[in-house]
Amino acid sequence: MDGFIKLARNILDWEWWDDINTYRLFTYMLLIANWQDKKYKGIDVPRGSFVSSIARLSDATKLTVDEVRTAIKHLKSTGEITSTSHSKFTVFTIKNYCVYQGNPEQDTEQAPICPQAVPTLFPTIEESKKVRMKEIYTHACVCARKGQSTGFTNFQERDYNFDVLEDLILQSQEERSSYEN
Repeated sequence: MDGFIKLARNILDWEWWDDINTYRLFTYMLLIANWQDKKYKGIDVPRGSFVSSIARLSDATKLTVDEVRTAIKHLKSTGEITSTSHSKFTVFTIKNYCVYQGNPEQDTEQAPICPQAVPTLFPTIEESKKVRMKEIYTHACVCARKGQSTGFTNFQERDYNFDVLEDLILQSQEERSSYEN
């Protein structure tokens, strides 16, 4: 196998992060899932799915069969995966694979666009910037009310929108003066 997968940093906030067996199995599943639609013994195995068995997953992850079963139960309970059993194998599907890995380049013959909605677990870069600006503003307001320094000494080194910051500072000054009166 070659290639790579995307792994979002906010996986550190994922509810199964602290369960090493569940995390290990899920990461392995991401690594072996089909990146494009395939067929296996006449069965469609779409992007984000793969063919395996509990015994094979146990062998590959070095977890016991019971640990794999428990991890699969965890992942199913929170909607991370689904599975379809066949006589000699199981097709496992990572439900939001396209969200986690993004869509392949637009080649309609190879891989269709996955229709799942983007969960709030994965905010866009712009949403992250808005949250960070709000944190900076809140910190500046709290410090200003307490008469403390904000600790912001390197504005020129960072990539800030100075028009927005100026508006925030003016709002903060207005709020402070309304508190003092």
